[in-house]
Amino acid sequence: MDTIEHVNPDGDRVTIQVSDSGRNIVIGDNVTIGENVFLWDGTVIGDGVTIKQNCQFGRGVRLGEGVHIGRDSHLGYTTVGKGSYLEGEAHTQMDVNIGERVRIGFYCDLGPGVVIEDDVSIGERFTTVSYTTIKSGSQFGNFVHLDRDITIGEKVIIENGVCLFGEQEVPDFAQVSYTAPVVHVR
Repeated sequence: MDTIEHVNPDGDRVTIQVSDSGRNIVIGDNVTIGENVFLWDGTVIGDGVTIKQNCQFGRGVRLGEGVHIGRDSHLGYTTVGKGSYLEGEAHTQMDVNIGERVRIGFYCDLGPGVVIEDDVSIGERFTTVSYTTIKSGSQFGNFVHLDRDITIGEKVIIENGVCLFGEQEVPDFAQVSYTAPVVHVR
């Protein structure tokens, strides 16, 4: 394992751990990087990005201009669009594409093949298993779980605690609510 030195905009120096070769790592201007960060080959970090402490990036991660990655996040082969904000402990697997101006809360887990279009807002503890597409302008509450092969239309609102399972399509402008099961006590 090798290291590279980086100087943050405030003048603080940090040592970044890189894969054995550290090839093709690009760090833009005015980038702030926290302590204990690991970058793999092919990582591209745009201008004005903030990466908090204890983050790990797999091969080919690409962060657009002005992106914020919160502490303890682990990104696989992922692209994050300009101006997006991922709170702490975000986890992505391979082939994840996050659009521009997307906001994702703490403890998010995105499986392989997930596509999130622009201007989406996602609450805390959001999970999606695999191959899910979330179209632009949709909003999600906290504790939402999406199984595999789900398509969420444009400007959909999904409230707290909703779970959707396997091969579903939610139409544009829909609102999905959680209804607690009714328990009858005798």
